Amino acid sequence: MSLQNVRYCKESMGITTKNKQHLKFLSLSWNKYFDPENLGHQTINSLEPNKEIQQLHIHGYSGVRLPIWIENSSVIHLVSLELECCMKWKTMPSFQKLNSLKYLKLEHLLQLEFIGPVTEEQFESNELENVLPPSLNTLIIRWCPSLKNLPAIPFTLQQLIVKHVGFFVLPMIHQSYTGTHGSSSSSSSIKSSLALLHIESCENLTSLGVGLLEQQQYLLQSLETLLVRHCGNLSHLPAKGLTELHHLIFLEIVACPMLRNINTKGSLWPMSLKKFDINPCGHIDDSLLMSLQNLTSLRRFTLFSCSNIRELPSEEVFRTLKNINDVSIVRCKNLLSLGGLGAALSLRALSILCCDKIHHSYSPKAGCSFKLHKLKVDREAMLLVEPIKSLRFTMELHIGGDYAMESLPEEWLLQNASSLRLIKIGVAKNLQTLPAQMERLESLQNLHIERAPAIKSLPQLPLSLNNLIIGGCDPRFLKLYEMDVGSELDKIKNIAHFDIKAYSEVSSDDDDKVQYFDDSTSNHSRRFVVID
Repeated sequence: MSLQNVRYCKESMGITTKNKQHLKFLSLSWNKYFDPENLGHQTINSLEPNKEIQQLHIHGYSGVRLPIWIENSSVIHLVSLELECCMKWKTMPSFQKLNSLKYLKLEHLLQLEFIGPVTEEQFESNELENVLPPSLNTLIIRWCPSLKNLPAIPFTLQQLIVKHVGFFVLPMIHQSYTGTHGSSSSSSSIKSSLALLHIESCENLTSLGVGLLEQQQYLLQSLETLLVRHCGNLSHLPAKGLTELHHLIFLEIVACPMLRNINTKGSLWPMSLKKFDINPCGHIDDSLLMSLQNLTSLRRFTLFSCSNIRELPSEEVFRTLKNINDVSIVRCKNLLSLGGLGAALSLRALSILCCDKIHHSYSPKAGCSFKLHKLKVDREAMLLVEPIKSLRFTMELHIGGDYAMESLPEEWLLQNASSLRLIKIGVAKNLQTLPAQMERLESLQNLHIERAPAIKSLPQLPLSLNNLIIGGCDPRFLKLYEMDVGSELDKIKNIAHFDIKAYSEVSSDDDDKVQYFDDSTSNHSRRFVVID
């Protein structure tokens, strides 16, 4: 119900929510822009629902504290609680007595500083233990920048998501009960249920080595996904790494520029890891990549904007990555060499983009052992770098944004002729010709070239080609392949689907200058754009 228009407490008393015995969901919402007198605090205490309520949502409430009926835990059967945009709250209880609560969301509580005991005396005497509800399985806290700490989390918690929160340290896992309504157990038999930990934009957080990630003995069978993003002052991982998280599958560390290498003689990462993204972390250097050795489950690895990385790991490291099939290296501006990448036998997708210092003279002479499904580079010169230079069975080639490229690399294309099915070129402003022996690419099915105003003509194309797209070409080039009259129409007439567009792509105001030619035969579709 929308409550910003309620002006008197007696109006709200006429809403008998407490007597509605079958009410399961209640949403109380105020629009602060239409509640200039801040009367919400006069109405909310009279809107107490029945004890059987299961879902409660409060949005935009202007009072300085929670309603009494939440603080005294009257809603004992509550399963879901969402508190949003209540700008004046500075403290709230831990809701420990709400034994049925499974889902708790706190969002845009900008002044909230503390969750737990409501008085200093209670805190000092430990009269109220600072623990979250014992059956909680999802906790989401977003845009609570003043919140400095969090009560201990129960073992039942499965998802913890914090974003734009003022934490200095992560919360601890509560050790005195398993989450089943307070029953005790020895710490050796307690296992957390936490599967997802997502930490984002927590500027006060400097270390992951304090809090729940130092209690890895409780997480080793549960935590599968760890996402750490945009924590500008985070400088340390746990001292022993994350090796005890035996079920961790996905690890992402994004935009943590102060993160540094860890001095350890052993491994940093668990053997279970399948996907690992570092993006960007400026102080991470080559030694972190060496710690990837023996991660036999690793399938995908991404490096983004890691400026201290100068060389990828050695052949010895890559030989141990027996299941690696996707590697992306992007904007690593000081990377000189791809190291022993050629030894990654299972590699199927490789992207090397915006790494302009990589040069073939820095690359080892050894070839490669893998057969790529997809290769993505941003400049033709990367095809001269080992192990890419030695590729023989590539299926897809993507080259994007190479303004200097004048022709496709014929030698490289021919050595992949038996497997190459797709070539896609983007923003090729200086591309003038295609290789004279294009017709030898016997497996090529798709050729897509965008923004190629300098291209003059096409060579004889392979009989296997059934999709041809050329965009942004010179209108004079287009006329060579114009339906019925083009002088080189024979080169493309047997291609099932082709689309050729001039570089001055037509707007709706120019429709009268354009002729569209369509051949809608059963097996062919053809489209030309001709600008007079």
